[in-house]
Amino acid sequence: MDSNSVEFIKQKEIKEKVKEIEKRVTKYIIDNISFVTFQIDDKDKRLELESKIISTVSCCDECKPFPNWLGLSSPKEKIRKSGLWLVNELCKTPLSESDLKELKNILENAGYNI
Repeated sequence: MDSNSVEFIKQKEIKEKVKEIEKRVTKYIIDNISFVTFQIDDKDKRLELESKIISTVSCCDECKPFPNWLGLSSPKEKIRKSGLWLVNELCKTPLSESDLKELKNILENAGYNI
């Protein structure tokens, strides 16, 4: 086998492993995490609340990853420390009391029982 063939096989094996990990992560999320979706028509408001929700969770002392969380193997320190699969908006401006009231109102209007 030439070096190109060996490299192709390695790349294919890596892609298959990544696919398997993604399946495991997806299954874990579906089986263990609950979440809701809700509509916010104003783009700026939606992005602001998204940023604040991420910031709130990332700054939460009680919201740390489990010791066997796959993200602890990430090359990105922010991912390992935050317990979230992202690096933007970490520990910036958290949700205020008025933001929480607004979110509660949005969720109630969307039919969620808060």
